[in-house]
Amino acid sequence: MTDAKRYILTCFVSLIFVHGSYGGTVLSSRGTGAPFSFSNARSMGMGGIAIALTDPLSPSRTNPAGLHRIKTAHLSLHYFYEKNTYRDEQDESVSQYSNFDGFTFVLPFGSGIGAALGLAPLTRMDYNLTFQECLSGESYTKSVEGNGGVNTFTLSLFFTIKSNLALGLSGHYYFGKMEEKWQVSYDGTGFLSTSDLFSTTTHGYGFTAGIYYRPVASLSLGAICTPPVDVDTQTKTFYAFNLTQSEDHAGSLRLPLSWGVGTTYHINETALVGIDFFYQDWTRLTINDQEIQQTRKTYHIALGGEVTPSSDAFGSIIKRTAYRLGVAYQPYFSLDPDGNTIHEGWVTLGLGMPFYQNRARVDVALGIGKRGSLTSNGLSENLLRLTLAVSGGERWFVRH
Repeated sequence: MTDAKRYILTCFVSLIFVHGSYGGTVLSSRGTGAPFSFSNARSMGMGGIAIALTDPLSPSRTNPAGLHRIKTAHLSLHYFYEKNTYRDEQDESVSQYSNFDGFTFVLPFGSGIGAALGLAPLTRMDYNLTFQECLSGESYTKSVEGNGGVNTFTLSLFFTIKSNLALGLSGHYYFGKMEEKWQVSYDGTGFLSTSDLFSTTTHGYGFTAGIYYRPVASLSLGAICTPPVDVDTQTKTFYAFNLTQSEDHAGSLRLPLSWGVGTTYHINETALVGIDFFYQDWTRLTINDQEIQQTRKTYHIALGGEVTPSSDAFGSIIKRTAYRLGVAYQPYFSLDPDGNTIHEGWVTLGLGMPFYQNRARVDVALGIGKRGSLTSNGLSENLLRLTLAVSGGERWFVRH
């Protein structure tokens, strides 16, 4: 077994040992939780540009057509960390989240055709709301806690039609589990404390189509589209007085259509700049055929760039490292309690450090974000986000 194959096998085995610690945002209490689908660590360092961004060392998790640049059997592992400093008019809190953020495994078949497998989160529900109240002179604490989310397992196929044109199609299997725990705890003995648990599992299928086109050597264009997705749900309700039995309810979930376009411009083979536009109408999100209130149409605009001083495999690590910068903006998918838009903006930095004779790379991205305003929305969140990916591979099915 070669070093690269041993590296890939070790990475797969290591997945079963990865675990996370959880914290979150109260905004994830809406619908299926907060949208939590991210591009790879390289693009995250450039504000999130991804639709027309291709790379032989960083498999695209956004546009399946972008996978055509991968010429070797390739594995990419992703890690994610986020710190959220939340403030409202009454309180302030700090939460942290860290976890394995999925993988992408690409297997080219030759002649510009190949397949890929991937695993990634799609939404995340992670919140804890606590209220102090009083009933008939008896004080009590009421809390609602939610966790879980929807994930996607993806099988992608990509085809190089011409040297400057590629198509891709990803089939998605959506699955996950979301739990909400409602508790009422009385300080005295006049009333009985209670706790109810709602546990919902999801499963369904969808697809994403993508195209990549390079009209001239320095310019790349890309587009993606994911039609609406219908997901089946099964909810079990456990009541405090009898946790050994539950009520079952079959339901449905519809995730709205999304689409995006992007472009990148290469400068002298050492630098590039790019811009992405991504759209999704969250007012079309439905649970059991009922639209979720106080949601809105969203768009994500990202602008970023990258400079790599040298591609010489024997040059210094400083010159071979890619340096990245980006900005991004989007209105959050959920409105505030008064129906106002919650604005979200980001500034990002990133590094791409090659190793193994430029056949593998470590990508690191740091993002500093701001969501909401105390003045306009009654809440604000200061966000710190770290994304890490390790990617590498080699040619398979080749005799040595």
